[in-house]
Amino acid sequence: MDRGLAAVFTTAPLQQASLIRGEIELRVTVTPQQADATIVAYLLEHNPATGRANIITHAPYTFTAQQAGKATTVTFPLQPAHYPVQKGRRLQLVIDTHDPFFAYDNTTTPVFTVDITSPKGTESYLDIPLHPAD
Repeated sequence: MDRGLAAVFTTAPLQQASLIRGEIELRVTVTPQQADATIVAYLLEHNPATGRANIITHAPYTFTAQQAGKATTVTFPLQPAHYPVQKGRRLQLVIDTHDPFFAYDNTTTPVFTVDITSPKGTESYLDIPLHPAD
């Protein structure tokens, strides 16, 4: 992922081993500057010791032409997950306009400009079903 083109949000290190189990939901306010822009949200497990991250789940959301230039609050599910996270690892939410994990090498995807905000009354959130590991 090109971090210059993606928004990255990272938690503090987890204080205990945990299990992500179930449906994950994201709410975010986005202002797409182009018509038919798509964002892709990824939930990753980040290992601070190695700097590497593993994908847990993801989901795209496409804005309509009528939403171009307008702040739009969207709530959408990421794919359900069943994923163990070790103590000390961090969770990362990445919001990007290109899907490097699932795009074909020969596919050219335009880079879209989007503004991501969290207005009062419609604050952004990521709901993760995080349970203590047994």
